[in-house]
Amino acid sequence: MPAQVHTHDYANAGHPPPLLITPDGDARYLIADHSVLLGVDPHAARPSGQQALTGGSTILLYADGLIERPGEHLDTGLECCASMAPPWPARTFPPSSHSSWRASPGTAVTT
Repeated sequence: MPAQVHTHDYANAGHPPPLLITPDGDARYLIADHSVLLGVDPHAARPSGQQALTGGSTILLYADGLIERPGEHLDTGLECCASMAPPWPARTFPPSSHSSWRASPGTAVTT
């Protein structure tokens, strides 16, 4: 049976790029054009990207403190983070688990 594919729309307002981890363990950053920080200009255009996701994919959102180290180039932290991303088993949560976050039915998220 073919895996389900969903499209993920995303935008970046100055945060580190989300890390996509596929079910087979490949990890890569979702790079879209950056826009100004939220709250700076409410009328600014928000460039966005799209990514096809198969069931069992994980998107890791994280704070910059995870990848930034004094005296290290930012790329070093990004490479380290991606290299440690294992293929995590997916868990499906009922919609009521995330009242402020709405996912498509059957969307898998990992904690």
